[in-house]
Amino acid sequence: MAYATAPSQDQYLADCLIPLAPILSLKAGPTQCTICLCDLRHSSSVSPVDNVVNIKPCHHKFHRDCITLWFTGTHQQIYTCPNCRTTLFTPNRLTPTQIESMTLSSSSDLISEAILEPAESYTTRNERFSIRLADRHPRDIFIPRFLARDTTKLQQLIDFGIYLEQERFDICGLHWDWKACVSLISLKYEEAGYPQTDFVTQTSLLLLLVAAALIDRLGNMARYNNTVEFAQLLAYGEKLFLETQREARECEAALSFSDYRREDSLAMLEYKRVLDHRDDGYRTPGLWHVKGHEERIRWIVGLRMRIWGRGVEPLGPRVL
Repeated sequence: MAYATAPSQDQYLADCLIPLAPILSLKAGPTQCTICLCDLRHSSSVSPVDNVVNIKPCHHKFHRDCITLWFTGTHQQIYTCPNCRTTLFTPNRLTPTQIESMTLSSSSDLISEAILEPAESYTTRNERFSIRLADRHPRDIFIPRFLARDTTKLQQLIDFGIYLEQERFDICGLHWDWKACVSLISLKYEEAGYPQTDFVTQTSLLLLLVAAALIDRLGNMARYNNTVEFAQLLAYGEKLFLETQREARECEAALSFSDYRREDSLAMLEYKRVLDHRDDGYRTPGLWHVKGHEERIRWIVGLRMRIWGRGVEPLGPRVL
């Protein structure tokens, strides 16, 4: 049973952690602390009785040290019972210093420690892209696997980035900042050694892919897809899309000259891989349809149709 009016965090920690005495009362219920998973009857404390508490009003039992760490952490559920999720108190608002630490450093650390193991290297660590597809036969059976690995890592980052933004919203009371989320995901994706392949290397295209993936994910979540912040993210996605289309057309124009550079030709290939797809491009195999790349095609086509509708030139207006 929850409180009619939840006490403050300080008040709850002072008044509602009731020492369990005598220790024999543990025989009447569970004898394991569900936070540390150790026996409640054994602890590092000199007096086990002093280190076991009942929490009000649900009367679940924990080691005092464990539950104190739970209640003073930075996770989303600090104000609830770890067992039954009863709301126990109103958490203190974080100080400006705590908020800055959480948004600028802690978030990055959480991402890098939780899911960003270094990418495997198939050549040398000094190379930016560890798997060079240009050196492989187009029908190499490993190419789809390498591309899928890049896509899967990005999807993991997208989900974790959404989690972090929601945590900032729940704990700090800050509005969602999806543009900053795109930048953070892009940064951590690169720091982790991704993409591993040189299938798409242009910075603008990689940033667009992150934004398109995030928009696709949030667009299917009712909590986010009808908010001002989501509309701002769409506007940012449109800006990135226009920039990459402009770059593609300028690169295309450069190729019309006889003295064009090989770099321009390779860059144009990447622009077409990402942008040049019909409205049903993610369902109908085409020139740039490669297994492992289909999901990214779906993100890009979906973003383009969400912004401008059907029948739009994929590479944008031509440069005159």
